[in-house]
Amino acid sequence: MPWSGGKYNDDPFKVVHHTTEGSTAQSAFDKYNQDHKIPHFTVDATHIYQHLDTSVAARALKHPGNVQTNKSSAIQYELVGFAGRDKDRDALKNAGRLCRWIEETHDVPKQWPSGYPDPPKDGNDPGHHNRSVPNWNTKGGHYGHCHVPDNIHWDPAFTKDEVEFLMSVTESDFAVAALEDHEFAEAVMPNAGVLLDKALVETAEPVDSATQASEAFDKAMDKIKELVAAGDTKFGGFFPGGINYFEFSVAPTTGVKIVISSQPSPKPPGGVAESSVPGPRSTALELHTMLDEVAAAQVFAAAVPYPEWALKRDLQTAKANYWTSIGEACRESQLDLSVVLAIGSKESQWGLILRPVGPTGTGDWTPRDPAKWGHSMPTDGKGWGRGLMQIDWYSHDFAKTGEWYDADKNIKYGCNLLRQNIDRFVGQGIDPPTALRYAVSAYNGQHGPHSPYCEDVMKRADWFAKNP
Repeated sequence: MPWSGGKYNDDPFKVVHHTTEGSTAQSAFDKYNQDHKIPHFTVDATHIYQHLDTSVAARALKHPGNVQTNKSSAIQYELVGFAGRDKDRDALKNAGRLCRWIEETHDVPKQWPSGYPDPPKDGNDPGHHNRSVPNWNTKGGHYGHCHVPDNIHWDPAFTKDEVEFLMSVTESDFAVAALEDHEFAEAVMPNAGVLLDKALVETAEPVDSATQASEAFDKAMDKIKELVAAGDTKFGGFFPGGINYFEFSVAPTTGVKIVISSQPSPKPPGGVAESSVPGPRSTALELHTMLDEVAAAQVFAAAVPYPEWALKRDLQTAKANYWTSIGEACRESQLDLSVVLAIGSKESQWGLILRPVGPTGTGDWTPRDPAKWGHSMPTDGKGWGRGLMQIDWYSHDFAKTGEWYDADKNIKYGCNLLRQNIDRFVGQGIDPPTALRYAVSAYNGQHGPHSPYCEDVMKRADWFAKNP
């Protein structure tokens, strides 16, 4: 479901709670496919489904007036159920788990600026909802659909008890992670292609308890970390298209199974978490709860960061091919060398993951919504991202000219973009170190000083600064 609402504005991040007004997740999916008004997540009693990267806006809110709704840094989920009825306790628990992850990832405070949602009155709209525009525009936190300006819906109509239960779910309860596939690919497989057509890790040991399943899961993740740290490619080939299929299962007879593949796969048997999206690259990764005690979030917590062997390789590539251009661009734009090296590493691994490899290659082959972007892919048949610094074809005329092929010009253009963003944020009164972090996030269309993209780039920059 690749129908995003585009980039956020600069409002504080918030969580918006909806109800699907249906009894199954599938009925919600059918509706999304019809009207394309999708949230970031759908939550029921057993699953958390992710439909969009949380770095882009969803489309589940109306925007009839001048107040931004979807683009107001609103991360949205739909809870399977009805506004006028009691909410399923297990579904609320999953929603709480998801909210804790969103709060941690996007610095969302655990507060309800416009108050708790009003509970239903005899199963109907209680009326008199607080749709405060100043709260919405200036205060991060939790909002019901009933609190959103210029909207008329009254969901989720949580009772006070339901809100307090949802907000009481703690980090230790977090047993589900639904994160973007590119983050997983770069965390676990930073070479963007050391993938497998079949099983990456498969433990043959049967499990008959949550404890044994957790132990088997840890063993599997240790194996993944060993492969990544060693840069071992003997188990698979190079697939620049990215991850198209991932599955993780725990079952009494098969133990733990993890599959990462470059190719879409038919729906596996029951008890398996899957993400299978047609096209050159998946747009979402979902992990389902197999057993509460087996925290699927450990996939990401246990995964090693972008490994040192890859950083050394990226640095060697930059020095061997683009060092003079990088140095000149840094001086002209008054940028720290380590930050520019980190962005080039993050965006293209200094050309190593582009098609073709090198400065004339392109990346970002994910089809986009033609209604928003004009085309599903650029008209010249290449990827959206152009050259070493991955200048976006849609957003920049420079990327539509032949000049982006030139490594020197491409690097300078990317550096100028970063400098312009830094100056813009400094002009808003933000101190220079924090403005740099905002600018790094903005380079990738993300928001804030602690976006996933910014955190990754700054970690790489720290390594490059210590290893000149």
